[in-house]
Amino acid sequence: FAQSTFGKKGTGLGEFDGIGNLVIKGDHLYIDTAEFGLRGGGLFPHIINERIQVLKINPDGNLSVQSTLGKKGKGLGSFDGITDLLIKGDYLYVAEATSDLNMKEGNHRIQVFKINPNGNISPRFTLGKEGKRLGEFYSPRLLAIKENWLYISDTGNNRIQILEIKY
Repeated sequence: FAQSTFGKKGTGLGEFDGIGNLVIKGDHLYIDTAEFGLRGGGLFPHIINERIQVLKINPDGNLSVQSTLGKKGKGLGSFDGITDLLIKGDYLYVAEATSDLNMKEGNHRIQVFKINPNGNISPRFTLGKEGKRLGEFYSPRLLAIKENWLYISDTGNNRIQILEIKY
């Protein structure tokens, strides 16, 4: 049944060193990719770079490279421990927990990106930070949406948070 494959190991556009989640909007495929390295004397795998690649879905079903966004970090448009992707309308939601096996680091937040008419994404804002209060997270893992309600599995706090989306 296989028609074709796309990509190879690497760190450039259309190259992967770990693929996480895939979501589709129109004729674009959004993929979170990570690049792995070793730390602790080469004993522990650790994510050293993260990004979202945007691929164009061609009429024949094959993929072509369009753009990439992100790097490992804490700022808007940077990532540390992507766990899930979700699309609602013209917005891409990205859950981030931690890339550290001990869960001592990480962004513990949701980032929101605008999907532009050409399919590329632009960072807009973040939701939450590390903590235990409403709107704070400790290892948010999965996202679901119904109408204007965003459901977030706040795994480290053993709960599901429900946030109303207003934009």
